[in-house]
Amino acid sequence: MTLPDTVKTIPSDMFNECSSLREMNFPSSLQVIEYDAFWGTGFTEIVLPDSVVSIWNYAFKNCVNLRSIDLGNVVSLGDGVFMGCSELTSIVFPDTIRDLSGNYMFDGCSKLTQITFPSIPVAVEYSFLDGSGYYNDASNWENGALYLNRHLITVNDDFVSKTEYTVKEGTICIANHAFVGAGISLKVKKITLPEGLLSIGAGAFNKCSLLTETNIPSSVRYVGKDAYYETALYQVGKTNYLDHWLLSYAPQSNQTKFVVEEGTVGIAEGKLFSSGAFSITEVVLPDSLKVIGECNFESMSAVTSIKLPKSLERIGKDAFRYCYALSDLDLSVCTSLKTIEDYAFSFCKAMTRFYIPASVQELGEGVFNQIPNVVVDFEIEEPEIPAGWSKSWDFTYADVPVIANRGVKNDSSF
Repeated sequence: MTLPDTVKTIPSDMFNECSSLREMNFPSSLQVIEYDAFWGTGFTEIVLPDSVVSIWNYAFKNCVNLRSIDLGNVVSLGDGVFMGCSELTSIVFPDTIRDLSGNYMFDGCSKLTQITFPSIPVAVEYSFLDGSGYYNDASNWENGALYLNRHLITVNDDFVSKTEYTVKEGTICIANHAFVGAGISLKVKKITLPEGLLSIGAGAFNKCSLLTETNIPSSVRYVGKDAYYETALYQVGKTNYLDHWLLSYAPQSNQTKFVVEEGTVGIAEGKLFSSGAFSITEVVLPDSLKVIGECNFESMSAVTSIKLPKSLERIGKDAFRYCYALSDLDLSVCTSLKTIEDYAFSFCKAMTRFYIPASVQELGEGVFNQIPNVVVDFEIEEPEIPAGWSKSWDFTYADVPVIANRGVKNDSSF
C-alpha cells in the first residue's frame, strides 16, 4: 500500500483485519494514527516517519507477525497499542515520548524483553507493561517492585506485607497509580523517596491507605492529580500541603481571595476549585513558587490580574483555561520559566499580548487557543521553531491567527 504525501491522519479501523497487508509506506505528512487503524494486519516491520506524533488505542493490536518497530519521534501512545504482538522482541522509545499513560500497551507481547527507555521522566501508567516478557521476567523485579530505566512502574503481591519502603536511588519518576498493582491490602506506612526524583504520577499512592509518613524531595517538579488521595496524609474536604507542595484546596463560601502559603514550591496537578471559582477575584502566589500544575486556575473567570513569581519554572496544561477576565499576566519577569504546556492560556480572551522569555524551552500545542487578535512577543530571535516547541504551538480555533514577533527585548513597561 502506498499513501500520498497529503495524508495527515489514518482513520480508525481503516485497515482493520487486512491480514495480508505486509508493507506500507508511511508518508512524511502523516501525524496521527487513530483507533484500531491496523488491527490484525500482517506487518513484520513498522518504520514511522518523524512527523507522526500520536498513535491511538489498539492501532496495531494483534499484528502477530510484527518483529520490529521504529517509532520515529512519536509523542504519545494509547491503550493496548501493541497488544497481542506476540513476535515483538524489542522496542526503542524515542526521547520525544511524553505520554505512555495508556493501559496494557504490550499485553500478550510475551517475547518483548528488551526495552530502551528515555532518561527523562515520562508519564507512564502502572499497567503499560503488564503481560509483556519484561513484566513476566522475575529478574526484573526488586523486592516486589518493577523498575524500567529509573522509572518505578508498579508493585506486585510480594510488596503487600511491607510496612516501610525506600524507592531506589536514581529513580526519576513514579508511574501513575504505581502502587495499585498490589491491590487494596497494602500495609505500607512509610515510603522514602530519593533526592533527584522529578515526577510523582497521578494517583501514585492512593491505595496506600495506611501511609502516614513520606516526603517530596526538593528536586520534584511534577505531582500528579490525586497522588496522595485516600492515604492517611490526605484529609478530604480540607486544604492539604506536604513538604511545600499544595495538594488540594478547600475554598470557603463566597471566598474572594485565594492565597498560596509562603514557601510553597509547587501545586499538584488538578483543578483547585471544582466550585466557587467564580467568586475569586484575587490570587496571591508566593515568591518561592516554581510549579503551576495542570488546570490549577481553570475557570477562575473573575480574576483580572495575577502576579507571577520570578522563580516560576513550569506552567501546566490548561493551567489558566477559561480565565476569561484575566488581562494582566506578566511572564517577562519569569526568567527561570522553562515549560508552558498545551492550552495553558486557552480562552483567556481578555489578554491581548504575551511576552515569552528566552528561557522557555518547551511550548505546548495551542497555548494561546481562542484568544482573538493575540500578539505574542518572543525574546528568542531564531526564525525556526526551537526543538522543544510543539509544531502546533500557535494552533487556535479563533478566526484570527496568533501574531508572533521574534527578537523582542524585554520592556519593563510591558
